[in-house]
Amino acid sequence: MSKKDPNNKQIDTASSQNSIEDRIRYLDELIEWFYSDDFNLDHAIPRYKQVAELANSIQKDLEQFKNEVKIIADFTKA
Repeated sequence: MSKKDPNNKQIDTASSQNSIEDRIRYLDELIEWFYSDDFNLDHAIPRYKQVAELANSIQKDLEQFKNEVKIIADFTKA
């Protein structure tokens, strides 16, 4: 799912095309909005859902990465 970040950049939150680092930076920007002067209660729920979706996507990719590293580590032990 594509989203626009606060700087109007197009970010594909569901895609692995963006690096994990890029998505973490974007997640940080989204979270910072909750603490900023731009915070708006009417937009808080959709923003929270966007943050949760992105965080879950990042967590899934990190778990996959962890599993790949474990497989490689196990392979090198053999």
